[in-house]
Amino acid sequence: MQLLKRISNKMDNYANRRWFLPLLPMLFGVLLIMHQLTLRIKGMHEEIPDMRYWGYNMHSLKEFLDKIGAIGRNDFIKNLYVDFLFIMLFMLLTSLFITYLTRKADIHSSLRYLYLLPFIRSLLDIGENIMLLFICMHYPSKFPMLASICSVVTITKFVVLWSMVIVMLWLCIIILVKRIQKNGGDI
Repeated sequence: MQLLKRISNKMDNYANRRWFLPLLPMLFGVLLIMHQLTLRIKGMHEEIPDMRYWGYNMHSLKEFLDKIGAIGRNDFIKNLYVDFLFIMLFMLLTSLFITYLTRKADIHSSLRYLYLLPFIRSLLDIGENIMLLFICMHYPSKFPMLASICSVVTITKFVVLWSMVIVMLWLCIIILVKRIQKNGGDI
């Protein structure tokens, strides 16, 4: 518990504009690289497995890997490697933002650990990428159990992501309500 308190205090120190501003362009740069890699792969836009929030199975994963071909699989593997950089930047940015909002909302100290949600999402995303890399690198071999586990991890990743969005909106509403109350009804 002491470790969490120390991490929380460090997060509190870094949750400001000085750290948000450099992270945003870096995040968008990584997204641009990933988008360019995605454009190179025919048929990949709507079918990319790690973006299917409803999940997938070995059959649909094999169908995807067959459809994009050997060059597409190679580009998909590159995309997964670049995704590790996105995961880290997104985790830092959202953790800092949740910490900032928690501090601004002035909520109970036990809720300050909400900044851990992006870490959980990132661990899920990393696990998902490792499993997808393994499946791609051993293609055409099939790993139905691994594909099923990967699918569950993908779905859970999106559940945590939407939880983060709800938490951030909730904190913004608390901040807005407190500001209205403080200013006597004026925003």
